[in-house]
Amino acid sequence: MLKLQCASGHEYLVDMFCTNPFCKEKRLYCYEQCQKLQYRHSGHSQNTEKIQELCNYLKGISQQCYELVNDLEFQFLKVEQVFKQFKNDILSKYSISQGVLKQLNSNQINEALCNFVRFNEEKQKLSTYFKEISNQFILSLENCSEEYEISQQDYFKNSEDIFNLNSKHFSYVLIQENRINQSTRCCSFTFNNDSSIIIVGLENGDIQIYELTNELMKQKQICKIHTDAVYCLQFMKKSNQFVSGSGDTSIIIWSLNDQLQWFNSYKLIGHTGIMMCLIIDSSENVIFSGNSDSMIKIWDKQNNKYLCKQTLNENKGDILSISLNPEQNILISCVEEQNYLIVYQNKHNLWNIYQKIEIQLWGYRLCFIDNKSFTFQSNLSKFMEIYEINQETKLFTQINQVPVKTSTQCDALFPQQYIQQKSILINKNGQFINLFRIMPNLSIQSQESIKFGSEYIYGALDRNAEYLITWDDYSQQIQLRKYKEEQIII
Repeated sequence: MLKLQCASGHEYLVDMFCTNPFCKEKRLYCYEQCQKLQYRHSGHSQNTEKIQELCNYLKGISQQCYELVNDLEFQFLKVEQVFKQFKNDILSKYSISQGVLKQLNSNQINEALCNFVRFNEEKQKLSTYFKEISNQFILSLENCSEEYEISQQDYFKNSEDIFNLNSKHFSYVLIQENRINQSTRCCSFTFNNDSSIIIVGLENGDIQIYELTNELMKQKQICKIHTDAVYCLQFMKKSNQFVSGSGDTSIIIWSLNDQLQWFNSYKLIGHTGIMMCLIIDSSENVIFSGNSDSMIKIWDKQNNKYLCKQTLNENKGDILSISLNPEQNILISCVEEQNYLIVYQNKHNLWNIYQKIEIQLWGYRLCFIDNKSFTFQSNLSKFMEIYEINQETKLFTQINQVPVKTSTQCDALFPQQYIQQKSILINKNGQFINLFRIMPNLSIQSQESIKFGSEYIYGALDRNAEYLITWDDYSQQIQLRKYKEEQIII
């Protein structure tokens, strides 16, 4: 519970707060002096709340803020998609490879040459026009920021306050009502955007759909299309669909029908081995899939269907984990029993090897933290490695290693996750789930290590790191845990 002195300097503790947007008084106040004797806030008492409700009020506004930012992000993605098409059209009109040139007839070459001859004249016009609309867009954003007084708020007086806030200890507490007995191995999990739906992929190929209401899980549907274990699941927050990858080599896009039942709306065929990892880019127009056939396939959305536009086959083993940076232009991968990590870069809509990083021991998991750094867990190592781009060489190099709990055996799946909203990284290693807080300077604070009775642990965090769901071979239960932060007494 918050214990604060009255903001008006009275001897009483704060027991009320005001949410009236037009109020000029101090918003945190004591009832005895401020309202009872001085009649402050009495004209809008319907907009006042007890101080015990402050955290819930702030949490509600914060959630609305994240929803607004997600909506703005979605609108901006439309701009990005238009620009992507604009860029591709320019490349199509003014660039040509020698291989394509050899396949053209004289009329086609004549048409291409006409475009190329006009390029220098049109280049300046295109550049000037694009700079004008870019500057106008930037100016509009700046005006919007000024009008609504949007700027980075520094609620803390010094760096020590910030450090103390970000250093708060957290743990994940088991919700006893959500211990669901399940003898069939659950290999993968995913949550929808607001965590009201949980998808569970089973070893027998079934997909179980649960609703989460008032922190109680209730099974609503079982989907039976895959013929082998469902090892990968990802939810699409914009289209309200989810994607599954299986040991039967297929990827399935699932949609919701008018009867609120999930159905197989599209199947992607192309891999020849077990689906080991699967991620979706932020626009949800590109799917990346890693397989035991040593290939990473990139599926591009065209006319509401995903088609394989590129296959990366430089790896020589099972693709165990892949991760995409926030800027969406760098992809990293790790491979079973191969002592290297491969870094790919996207240029002109094609992914090519940017760097091959030699490592001492292969591993199951890696994850980007930001555009310049990622984490990697080598198999059963007592340390998790941190990599960062060297500003001089522009190559990723190991800069640190962090102690982690481990055991004598480990298993694949259960990818690393980094949840930026709470700066939380989850990393399974052996029989342990290791949880960390990532600080702004890339220092890493170990927060909790949950030990299970088996290395066969599978799980996931939801999008806000409010919930952690797992299944383990020892308990043979689906278990749901909730984020709990150390209470601050002021």
